[in-house]
Amino acid sequence: MVNISHGENQIECVTNFQDFISTHFYGNTNLICWTRKLIGDFSEIVKQVEVNENLVELHQDELHELNFSEQGQLARKIL
Repeated sequence: MVNISHGENQIECVTNFQDFISTHFYGNTNLICWTRKLIGDFSEIVKQVEVNENLVELHQDELHELNFSEQGQLARKIL
């Protein structure tokens, strides 16, 4: 866990997607944080995707072709 207490006045926390996309940066704020609990195993997806660079574009049809456990399927639904 990273200690961010020195930057508390730079962080705006929200609780839902609508607030996340509509909250504006102002004053010293340089981070908008949406804390949420995701279900599923996202590491399953990461392990099956071929990464050639730091950024990967994964199309919906490619994602649906991959085989996952029940937890991986839950993660896929969120994506």
